Amino acid sequence: MDAIYFSNYKERFSNTLKVEIQNQNPGLWKFWLYYLFKKNKVLKQNQIGEIEEFLDTIEIPRKDYQLLDEDIVTFFIGYNILLELNPHTPFRPKFEEVKAELENHWNSKNELYFNNEVFTCMIYLFDKENVHKNNVDKFKKSNHCSIILLICMILDAENRNEELDELYNSFLNRVNKKYYTLRDPEKIYVAWILWKFRNLSKLKIKEVREIVINYISINDEVINEINTHNINLKISIYYDLLTDFQENTIVAKEEVPITYRILAGFCGLILILFSVYFIQYNQGLNIVNESYWIKKIIHVFLLSSSFVLLIIGSFLIYEIVYKQTYTDEELFVSLKKWINKYIIGAFIVGGILVSFFINKF
Repeated sequence: MDAIYFSNYKERFSNTLKVEIQNQNPGLWKFWLYYLFKKNKVLKQNQIGEIEEFLDTIEIPRKDYQLLDEDIVTFFIGYNILLELNPHTPFRPKFEEVKAELENHWNSKNELYFNNEVFTCMIYLFDKENVHKNNVDKFKKSNHCSIILLICMILDAENRNEELDELYNSFLNRVNKKYYTLRDPEKIYVAWILWKFRNLSKLKIKEVREIVINYISINDEVINEINTHNINLKISIYYDLLTDFQENTIVAKEEVPITYRILAGFCGLILILFSVYFIQYNQGLNIVNESYWIKKIIHVFLLSSSFVLLIIGSFLIYEIVYKQTYTDEELFVSLKKWINKYIIGAFIVGGILVSFFINKF
């Protein structure tokens, strides 16, 4: 699937979806799409107005329980969209009323709202104060890819990065073992998870792209499904996958230029050599005519700096030379992860090593 074909395919899909959205009344999957629109920064003012009108006119609770479950989840999605756009949204009192009604539909035996796993996970995603949210962990071993997708979204929204990393890679291990038994709709969810959190993957970025392209290309029938007026979780996730994949992969689909990788490897190696030099220089450094604490600060700084150079050099070699990360967006996300995981600890470890093992102190 080359860039031109992919762009035309995505445009055809988006145009079909937009026509269908305009013809539908406010509802669960329409608002779910609006939530994805907001994340992609394409939500329009008239769509925001549609959400406001729904939240203002919907009556919950009510005597008619038909579609009450969908209406409550739809209200949660709409309220969350407005809350992120305006923290002072006037719908807070009504939101509390809907939350009170929601608890009447909690099943303590199976720990689900409306006896529905998808609705329960959506409520956990959009209700950050939910009293049952600790139950989210039980879904991590679900056999349904759609549930794993929602749990990944919850962990990401709450910045539970270590749990997300663990879930992502354990899920992919399970997927690899049963690849040939996955149905095509499930592969859409797998591709979304694999692509959205690609910086957590132990695979090369190029390998991730190839898998996602393969999963996208085998699901051309989803356009026909839209034409049957059937917008659902699968359709909306497919749209989000196409949008994000097009924006972040066109320049990076091809093989990372060899000169780029050689340069990154050379720079990484130089930084590692400097790191080794700093360590040796620090051990042989003899500072005279300075106070005890000045000497200590200089030694700690040199040794900690050597650890930082070692980590940055390793980052360049691992991310660019090995994993073939190419785009600025991917490198920035990976660098943030490395900084949080290694560099802060490098200063701490450096200080401890100096305090205990440098006899000049």
